[in-house]
Amino acid sequence: MSLLRPKSIYKEKIEANFSQPNKIEFPESEIKKQEDSIVKQKGGTLMIGEGVKIIGNITAKEVIIQGVVEGDVMCDSIDINQPGKIKGNIKSKGKMSVQGTADGEVNVEDVLIIKSQGKLSGKIFYRRIQIETGGQLSGETHVLEKNDKKEQIENLKTL
Repeated sequence: MSLLRPKSIYKEKIEANFSQPNKIEFPESEIKKQEDSIVKQKGGTLMIGEGVKIIGNITAKEVIIQGVVEGDVMCDSIDINQPGKIKGNIKSKGKMSVQGTADGEVNVEDVLIIKSQGKLSGKIFYRRIQIETGGQLSGETHVLEKNDKKEQIENLKTL
């Protein structure tokens, strides 16, 4: 039995017009949700790649930024890689590594690492810090002590 069919079966002409894209309509409630611009992820890693810009707040277990973020980030750990940039408040329960640029109020409950190309500015709270040669830190800095950890965190702006 042959799987080939005679050409006469394919005589129908198919036409398609791709000049007008389909418009997608969202209900008003969905538009309001999108205006809040909040990315929430309970587990895993959220990576914002180079060329991507997020405007809004992010909550995730681990965040890797190579693009641009304008908003607040709450996470267990965050890596701001080259050419990543963030402008907003950051709260990390673990570590924060900066190889790109960050500006805002920062609270790192464990270790803050500023790599050789990293630039961090703003009001910074940290427990431990490592700054490689060439790394830049500017602004107001505060060391979190074991006794005042809870008090310092509660005094931070709500993310």
